[in-house]
Amino acid sequence: MGSLTAAAGGGAAYAAVPESETPDRLCGFQDCGTLCRCRFDQWYADIRLRYGYGMTADPEAALYWYRKAAEAGDRRAAFNLGLMLRDGTAGKPQPETSLTLLRQAAEAGIPEADLALGNGYRLGLFGAVDTSVALAHYRAAAEAGLVPAQHALANMLADGLGIRRDLESAYTWWRIAAWKGATLSADALSRVDWLIAPKVRRRAILRAEAWLARH
Repeated sequence: MGSLTAAAGGGAAYAAVPESETPDRLCGFQDCGTLCRCRFDQWYADIRLRYGYGMTADPEAALYWYRKAAEAGDRRAAFNLGLMLRDGTAGKPQPETSLTLLRQAAEAGIPEADLALGNGYRLGLFGAVDTSVALAHYRAAAEAGLVPAQHALANMLADGLGIRRDLESAYTWWRIAAWKGATLSADALSRVDWLIAPKVRRRAILRAEAWLARH
């Protein structure tokens, strides 16, 4: 049958999953409160240096300050540092160091770090592609309420990446994300509706409603 997420705009959907703490005008979702920490708080200077708000962007300086904060025990800074090192934002990518930092941030309860780990394992940014591990990290972030991770998890379930294909669960997670305002998830739902039996769709919707009631 081929890739369900390809039929549902999956390539663009994967690419649109943002991870970092950018302001809402830069992220891919409107309801970015749990995604981006759009409030400029203690990371204000680092974010300005990283993206150039009100000054010339200086990723190397941002990297320096993230590193200082991470060394002082700030797990949010460790997340941002890990993301920059993974992507080589201020130099050559450092996958091993990035992986260590992102794991520390994820273990500290930062769901964006699980999303970054999921993307990294799915794309092979830490070495070999590992869709099973990617799926586990997407699921952790999705269960924590992170909308982009919910969408990514649905994509993985629909395409059978890291797990046997499970369209009912994929529909459930797309539905949850869509109810939270994720337009990519809403688009995916509209494009796969014809693939799902009415009773399966109803079960998926009930599961989504139950999840939202618990959270």
